[in-house]
Amino acid sequence: MLIMYWLMASSLLIFTSGLPRPIIFFFVVMLVSMTIAFVAIRVAQTRFAAACLEHADQMNAQSTTKQTIVEKVAEAKRDLLQRPKTIKERLFSLKSLHGFFMTLAWYQMSGRAFVTDPFASWHGCSSYPAFKDQTGAVHLMPEVDPNYAFQGTEVAFAGGVTIGAIVMIGGVGVIWAVVATRRQERKLREQSELLN
Repeated sequence: MLIMYWLMASSLLIFTSGLPRPIIFFFVVMLVSMTIAFVAIRVAQTRFAAACLEHADQMNAQSTTKQTIVEKVAEAKRDLLQRPKTIKERLFSLKSLHGFFMTLAWYQMSGRAFVTDPFASWHGCSSYPAFKDQTGAVHLMPEVDPNYAFQGTEVAFAGGVTIGAIVMIGGVGVIWAVVATRRQERKLREQSELLN
C-alpha cells in the first residue's frame, strides 16, 4: 500500500508545475505523516496480536476449562483492552503516534479541500499557473515568475501553519489522555466500591 501511495504522490508532483514552495512543503508533510502513521499502526497491530496470543497461551496453561483457542484469544484480547493505562502509556504509544500523524495528514488534506473546493470546481487536475481575464480567456503564466512576491516569507508561512497545527493536535492529545485516564480511574474506583 505504501508503494502505491508514494507512486501516486510522485506522479502528482511530476505532473504539477508552478506550485508554490509552501504547498509542496505541506504536500510532503502529508506524505511523510501518512507513512509514519501507517507504519506505526501496523507495528501496534502486530505487537497487540502477539500479546494476545501470549496471554492466551498463559491462560491456557493455567486454565482447566474446555475453551477453543479462538475463545481464549478473544478473552485475552478483552483482558488486554480493559487493562488500566496510565497517562504516560496513553501519550507515548504507537496508537497515539498514529493518531497524531494521521490527524496532521488530515489537516493538510482538509486545507487543500477548503482552499480549492474540489466539489464545486473540479474540472480535472491541472495546476499549471494560469489566470483568467475579465473575458474568461485563460492566460498561462511562466513556471518561474521573477516578479513573484509572497507576503512575508514562504518559510514563515509554512512554519506558522505547520507548527500551529502540531501544537494544537498535541494539546488535544494531552487533554484526551488526561480525560480518558481520569474517566478510567473513576470507573475502576466505582467498581471497587461495588465489590466492597
